[in-house]
Amino acid sequence: MAWVALEDSGVAYTATLGSGTTLVDSVLTCTHAVPEARLVFEAPQSLRITSVSRDWTDVTDADAFSWNDGETTQENDDPTGQDWSPTPFLAQVAAGEDFSYVLGDDDSNPRSFEFLIEIDDAAVINCDCDDSLGSRTLGELTADLFTRLGFVDPMANVGKRSLKDLRDDLTRRAGNAALAGATLPPGMSDLIDGFINEAQQTLFRRLELDRGGLPLPARMTADGNLTTLDYVPVFNLALALYKAHLGAGDAKVYFEITEKFLADTLNRTPPNATALCKSFLQDAQRQLVRRYEAARMDRWFTWNLVQGVRFYDLPRNLEKKADTPCDKTIDQLAIKWVGIQNGSVMAPMRKGIPNTMVGYTSQVGYPCYYDIKQCIEVWPAPSASTGQLRIRAGFKLGPFEDDADQPSLDEELVFLFALANGMAHFKRPDAQSVMAQFSVYLADLVADSHGTARYVPGQNREADMIYTEPKPSVPFA
Repeated sequence: MAWVALEDSGVAYTATLGSGTTLVDSVLTCTHAVPEARLVFEAPQSLRITSVSRDWTDVTDADAFSWNDGETTQENDDPTGQDWSPTPFLAQVAAGEDFSYVLGDDDSNPRSFEFLIEIDDAAVINCDCDDSLGSRTLGELTADLFTRLGFVDPMANVGKRSLKDLRDDLTRRAGNAALAGATLPPGMSDLIDGFINEAQQTLFRRLELDRGGLPLPARMTADGNLTTLDYVPVFNLALALYKAHLGAGDAKVYFEITEKFLADTLNRTPPNATALCKSFLQDAQRQLVRRYEAARMDRWFTWNLVQGVRFYDLPRNLEKKADTPCDKTIDQLAIKWVGIQNGSVMAPMRKGIPNTMVGYTSQVGYPCYYDIKQCIEVWPAPSASTGQLRIRAGFKLGPFEDDADQPSLDEELVFLFALANGMAHFKRPDAQSVMAQFSVYLADLVADSHGTARYVPGQNREADMIYTEPKPSVPFA
């Protein structure tokens, strides 16, 4: 056996701790005169209890401490404190059964113990729930897709200027150079500031940046406030508005300059481009998880069998109900194996409950058929609350909405498919070339996924595990 610490095992359990007793990092610490601890596991477990430290002073009680797994009791074997157990103590605990620890009644002297609790890793059949592929995040993939599609972010590499600088330049360009930097006549400063703020917010809306989830720029009110957008188009539009207000004939020129800037920017970057790139990536992953079976990673999902109960909810498996629930959700369209486990024996079940048996609702026994509906149905209903329903299946895609989220599939596969779809959407001539790259990459991943597996036509792998006595070469020999 190989052992893993309780907190690292991922098994579901409930702990009831008495006064002066703690359970931290899989170590049970007892420091009270008569401490008590009780553990209840949702599935059968093999446990090992190992002493870590002790502080024992003149204890005379023969039952100074004891562990009880429901059937046998392991007691301290030397009340003098010179030698003591368990070092280690092994226990088999059934599902729902109390596994308890208690010190004796001798509370006249202080004592403390520390025990390390470990789980047989044969019962741990899954990897850590928070496994990661270490790939690029959605934000990084979006930025890369943005670049490959030739888009230009109007918010990148912008030149910024303060409200006061723009106000002084507008004053000069309107023919009032002597007032630049000086105290302006009443109301004139507010008028110019209004044109600057109106220009920036108009450009923001015209570029449809508000559709990408960016907030509308706050109005600049203090002299030191900086522009959010590049100051050049903001200044040109503000100047056009100011000159139009003054009735200057060249206002049209600056309006045309602004319109040319907007046309060039929108030609290079479509409206809401960031959200569009994210949607290409998200859609690519949703399609690939069905197309590319080798990309799906599997987990075991477990339900405790309950006497007389035929229906089990898909989301209410033991991993979801654990104190630290796993966020992986079973994909009922990607099931690879279904069976019953009793101890170390796992027996497969047959898919499809015959219609002729459905009406026998009171029938109990050893479940041998199953169906996947809105829930899992087994037939017949279990005759006892022992054993577990085990399903090996793929899990649904993880979150892929926020910039920090990572794809659940191979990042390059998702990126190439999204890039090909994006180029086709914008009618780029090299869309077919990128799709060809994607197809080759996908084929290579499928080939690599076979690993060391070898295939023989007509081979029955389950029959190969059954020993068959060889036939004699000589009759009746």
